Amino acid sequence: MSKRGTILIVDDEPDVREVLPDVREVLKEYLGAQGYSTLAAADAAAARTLCAKHPIDLALLDIHMPGGDGLSLARYLREH
Repeated sequence: MSKRGTILIVDDEPDVREVLPDVREVLKEYLGAQGYSTLAAADAAAARTLCAKHPIDLALLDIHMPGGDGLSLARYLREH
């Protein structure tokens, strides 16, 4: 996807998700200019699906999520 790497952002908060498209555009623009690409997921299951399709170099994870907390997801990402 990107020559520098791909950053995954995972957060389940509705307030954050409502703002995320605007924030994501700013992040995508800034990180894209630096040679990075970004992906976003609303929960651990969506993050696992993205990881199966794309190599992830860095993940920014919400710790408290239903259906799989950020620490469990971090262990999964490290193993895969």
